[in-house]
Amino acid sequence: MGVLAVIFLGCVALLSASCSAESSQKQAEVVELLENSLRILEDAFDKEQQLEQQQDISEVSRYIVAGVKTGTKSWRTDYRCGAGYNAPNGKPAECSAIGWFPCCSPEGFCGKSRNHCECPDCLDYRKVSWRNDGRCGRNYKAPNGQQAECNPGGNGPCCSKSGWCGNSRKHCRCYGCTDYSKN
Repeated sequence: MGVLAVIFLGCVALLSASCSAESSQKQAEVVELLENSLRILEDAFDKEQQLEQQQDISEVSRYIVAGVKTGTKSWRTDYRCGAGYNAPNGKPAECSAIGWFPCCSPEGFCGKSRNHCECPDCLDYRKVSWRNDGRCGRNYKAPNGQQAECNPGGNGPCCSKSGWCGNSRKHCRCYGCTDYSKN
């Protein structure tokens, strides 16, 4: 309300002062009109704030929403993961880094126990800093919510200036490129 309320209360005070004592009926009508206008503006202000909040979702949420809308979702609803289980995007299924079960066990199940997150062959997607679509750099977020890197042990460990992982000179040996295999 803040500024809007102050403005309208100022208008009410000015109108009240300018109206004669004889026109109290008119004065009451003006006050009621101003109060109704204030309610309308408050509602509009509240709706604007709600829209801003809806648009202000985190980058991780945007990543997930984009995956669902474009068919590039990298996890399965049955919580299976790994090389033996393809996700809707056609690649080996991952576990959702921000979901209830962020780790993939060697047996191919998403979970959050030690058998899923802390064993030698387990993969904790909360710690994964690269994406499966080959994108990297400041304009792309990894499953962990941070700036996407390239898989240092994969076929494309370097990030090009244009935000793609690869292993060519344009990915690894250019100004602005990052070689993650050296980290």
